[in-house]
Amino acid sequence: MMKASRSVLSLLGALLVAAQLPAQQDDSTLSTPKETSLRELMQKPIAYKNVWVVFTGTFSGVGQLHNPFFTRFTRANHVNFALWGDDAKMWVREEYDNPCATLFVAKANDETTTVLYKLPRYQRVRLTGVVRNAFHGKPWVEITKIEPLETRYTTASLRHLHRAYKHLSSHEWKKAGVELGLAQAPELPAQARGWIEYYRGVCLMRVGQPGKAMQALRLAQTLLGNRPEVEDQIAQLGKDPKSQIDEVLRKPLVAKSKRPFWEAVEKGQKEEAKEAKEPARPGH
Repeated sequence: MMKASRSVLSLLGALLVAAQLPAQQDDSTLSTPKETSLRELMQKPIAYKNVWVVFTGTFSGVGQLHNPFFTRFTRANHVNFALWGDDAKMWVREEYDNPCATLFVAKANDETTTVLYKLPRYQRVRLTGVVRNAFHGKPWVEITKIEPLETRYTTASLRHLHRAYKHLSSHEWKKAGVELGLAQAPELPAQARGWIEYYRGVCLMRVGQPGKAMQALRLAQTLLGNRPEVEDQIAQLGKDPKSQIDEVLRKPLVAKSKRPFWEAVEKGQKEEAKEAKEPARPGH
């Protein structure tokens, strides 16, 4: 009877082990991870649940986010960190303040945690991992491998890009152009260099330099791909370069004979008001 019981227990144990094998194999990094982007993961977290993925981004820093109740990620067992996606305009305050903060490395993964703790801020990285949970509309990703890339942002470049962006918003084209020149750095990723050229193109277009503007926009097109804003500016510049000059700068270029009649009226009114204020000359 004892031998029979032991045989049954052994058989049950073997069956349990066999039942676990497919799950372990499904959770293996030996399967080819799907190449994707952080933006795609953020938009479709449920679709990527339990899927192994590879994506790139810019390191923001180690964080303190954990959720032991609805995810597997606990403070005791995981290190949390945040990442900006490749398409993030980090020089825009709203995007700078909103990196993806639901990335984790198991503390037992010594090799990856060592790489994580050595990463400088703004370092671009290539990550391999699996989406463990989709909670609050976000992907909670366990990262198993971190590969630092050659390109990275610099604090100085981001500072100058931020200033340039503010000048662009205020139509201060020349000031923006100066800041864009200072933002250039050899280690910047193609995405950043593409936006610098796009902004340069806009500035040159607004100050009446269509040839140089088109060169900058074409380079932006190469670096950024077929982005609609770039394509739109190229189309407008090619169709009517003069119409793209800033109104404030274009106004003095219009011949007096072709200026709107209301300008003459306004000028006449100003002269009349000036004469009315002046004291009458003797003998008049």
